Amino acid sequence: KIVTMVFPMEHNKALLEKFWHKAARRIYKQICLGHNVAFVTIGDPFIYSTYIYLIRKLRAIDPKIVIETVPGISAINAVAALGQVPLAEYKEKIAIIPLPKQIKKLNLYFDLFDTVVLMKVGKFLNQLISFLTQQGLEDSVFFASRIGCPGQYLAKGLKQITKEKSGYLSTMIIRINKTKKAQR
Repeated sequence: KIVTMVFPMEHNKALLEKFWHKAARRIYKQICLGHNVAFVTIGDPFIYSTYIYLIRKLRAIDPKIVIETVPGISAINAVAALGQVPLAEYKEKIAIIPLPKQIKKLNLYFDLFDTVVLMKVGKFLNQLISFLTQQGLEDSVFFASRIGCPGQYLAKGLKQITKEKSGYLSTMIIRINKTKKAQR
């Protein structure tokens, strides 16, 4: 039996808590009835996933509950594979972050890391493109949206990215050129 659960894309923590708690109680009820339950999520269950909050709620209901987590293929790895973009070579360092509200803070990551993976870029894509262009990183970017879903979109370089193709499920890999890094 497949049951669809709705989790709003919302920043109101109190509202989200209610949805997570309601879903956990629903799942727990099925477990108490003797059913095996699986919760399917896009990507890896421990990278920016609702699954994290859901299992916390289940454990709050019953600390002895047995939960088995099967790792998924993260958007980070899927995007790198589709774009044939190495995430790290030799002793390179990688950062995986949600796009900061103050985009200029990315310079801190660009100085410290060789590859920066940005998650959740859809809403501020135009500002991000402008900032990366100013930084001279136009050709250092691989962008993907809706990986594995209808409407999947891939773009190598900033000039290939169109706002119409972005969205909530967007990831960007930025490989910092060592020459440009030395110039910074």
